[in-house]
Amino acid sequence: QMVAVAAIFRSWFRTDGFINNMLINLFGVAEENVPKWLANSTLSRIPVLLLLVWSSLGYLIIVYMGALQNVPVSLYEAAEIDGANKTQQFRHITIPLVSQTTFYLLIVRMIAVFKVFTSVNVLTWKTSSKGSVSIVQEVYSTAFGDFNFGKGSAQSWVLVGIILIFTFIQFKGQKKWVHY
Repeated sequence: QMVAVAAIFRSWFRTDGFINNMLINLFGVAEENVPKWLANSTLSRIPVLLLLVWSSLGYLIIVYMGALQNVPVSLYEAAEIDGANKTQQFRHITIPLVSQTTFYLLIVRMIAVFKVFTSVNVLTWKTSSKGSVSIVQEVYSTAFGDFNFGKGSAQSWVLVGIILIFTFIQFKGQKKWVHY
């Protein structure tokens, strides 16, 4: 799935792709001035970020929809009778009751961000862009590109440690804002 999506994004962000054609046709940008999205180390982060947001948005929406449907309507009715406006209902009812889901999604997405490989690899394949290299790509390049398996293994263990530290911090912090 990610290979196909990344290939589509790659075709959109090529120099002669959809995005640059839109810039030329809608805004009158000269062809020689269109950005080289995938070749520029700074600009290549934009397509990567858009790809990652777009590819995870559907899952996040479905999970949040499930969480929102589990919030009892009677709580909103009681709050309305007590004089709470929509903002207060959202702040004091909705946010606390979906905080478990928010915590779950933070953990899952944080781990997924550290595991990004396929989409970035396909999107920036055969370009000189090094600005969009993910941590996993660096580990892969060290271990299998440079054949330095020891260093690649050490890098992967550091990555595991970083993920564990972030997860531990989130679990410690969740006691303050996740309501059970």
